[in-house]
Amino acid sequence: MRTPRSQGLTLSIALLLSLAACGGEELLAHGEQAIVNGQKDTGHPAVGRIDFDNGLCTGTLIGQRTVLTAAHCLEGAKSATFTLGQSVYAAAQLIGHPSYDPQAVTNDVALLVLAKSVVGVSPMPLATRPPALGESITLVGFGDTASGADNAGTKRVAANKVSWLGSQTFSFSGSSGSRGNICQGDSGGPSLRTLGGSEYCLGIHSTASAVCGGEGNDVRVDVFFSWIANAAKNDLAPPESGTLPPPAAGFIGEPCATEGACSTGLCLSALEGLSFPAGSCSQRCEKTCPDQAGHPTTTCIALAGDGYCLSSCDKSRYPGSGCRAGYGCVSAPRHGQSGTRQVCLPEQSPPPAPSFIGGPCSSAAGCSSSSARCLAGSFLGGMCTEPCAKLCPDAKGWPETFCVSFAPATETFAGAEGHCFSRCDQARHPGSGRRAGYRCVKVARHKEPSVQRNVCVPEQVPTSGAVAFQAPDAAGDEPNPEAGSAPVPAADAEPALADGLRGGCALGGAPGGEGLALLLLALLACARRGSARARRSDAGGQVSPN
Repeated sequence: MRTPRSQGLTLSIALLLSLAACGGEELLAHGEQAIVNGQKDTGHPAVGRIDFDNGLCTGTLIGQRTVLTAAHCLEGAKSATFTLGQSVYAAAQLIGHPSYDPQAVTNDVALLVLAKSVVGVSPMPLATRPPALGESITLVGFGDTASGADNAGTKRVAANKVSWLGSQTFSFSGSSGSRGNICQGDSGGPSLRTLGGSEYCLGIHSTASAVCGGEGNDVRVDVFFSWIANAAKNDLAPPESGTLPPPAAGFIGEPCATEGACSTGLCLSALEGLSFPAGSCSQRCEKTCPDQAGHPTTTCIALAGDGYCLSSCDKSRYPGSGCRAGYGCVSAPRHGQSGTRQVCLPEQSPPPAPSFIGGPCSSAAGCSSSSARCLAGSFLGGMCTEPCAKLCPDAKGWPETFCVSFAPATETFAGAEGHCFSRCDQARHPGSGRRAGYRCVKVARHKEPSVQRNVCVPEQVPTSGAVAFQAPDAAGDEPNPEAGSAPVPAADAEPALADGLRGGCALGGAPGGEGLALLLLALLACARRGSARARRSDAGGQVSPN
């Protein structure tokens, strides 16, 4: 997010596409973009510009001598000045969070202690309560207005809403209409909450999507309030007090009639044999789910081959069963983790059925086949499979399957062993064709290299050494002939994955030759640009349709 002193980087179109695929988010300190769709800000006198000896960031005066900013702004910096209006203050001390991780971009919080007190400007008070999904926020920063604009240094303001909530961070999306967003140059700037006519610093600008204006990510001030107060030696304005608005309806487990009735954007009515009385708000998940004050805790549960956030049983809220009317407390398998949890599922419905080939599992007992095994290791959430010589079975309601050469002991796609894998299925997994944590790659059938299909493989398992693998081609895919499926017209065939992202191919499949060289250049550029994975390392969250 910090804008560096020297800019003017030129990249080829191909390399830019590769950068967009390698991490998706980046520190706002390493590029040329910032507040998008905002206006010049003549207010917010406590928000100022920080000039380091190697770049520019934004900071917020929170005490007479204390400025709040992002820890990644301090990387490589030896000195700094803080400018408020026409007054410039030298920093006597730079204090980064001791647990700041520049790779994962966690604990991205820092303070500047000024050499002298600021006069004539009231410090910004800090929020002490967590953000709420859909909450309106004000974004302030000193960055550029567009990619490559090179016009950082002017304070700008924009509005948005909280769209995702994690354990350390929150996010806001979009930059059209009445919404603005952040990018490079806005590092350390505040997201502000308005409560009772006063503004409070709710978040610290940390990372953003590779495409400016797509998504911004802030560090939660309420989570780090104690550290900030201790590091500042209590040089703080009086923090937030009073009563927050009640939590929004439509959180996970609450009734719904439409998707729009849920702050999570997903209303479950029926799901593979389960009928949800009066609907139930949910969201897709990999391992974890967010919680919200005033609602039962939530758990990521394996249902129908995917992870869904469900409400945990809560007898303090629902005396007796622990669930609202029409639902009972059921022990269900967790998605992406071992074990089970007590969650609210429709009454009179059987527990979630065992997974078929390609579905999640924590042990072989969670798979439907008698000869099944559960692959762990690099297989996020586990994956059901079974040995095969050439053909694999299919099951109603699950993607078709395909027999590939795979050695579970070494996690390599080679050797004399054949195992069944799930084929990419965009009907079941719209847009991506695969479960979270997996990618879509074209592979040859076990011991029959002339027959190839697009299958789902873990993102962490290398395939470049397996000659059978290649990126899906423009010919698309074909129905499973050995399963007795009726031929599918060409118009209904699986679409080509030429953009390298559809079908789950985050890097466009297995690279080779010129593609490998381009990938290496992209990875090197990602490292230099500080590509961040903070969002993924945080607790699971959701997108709010606001």
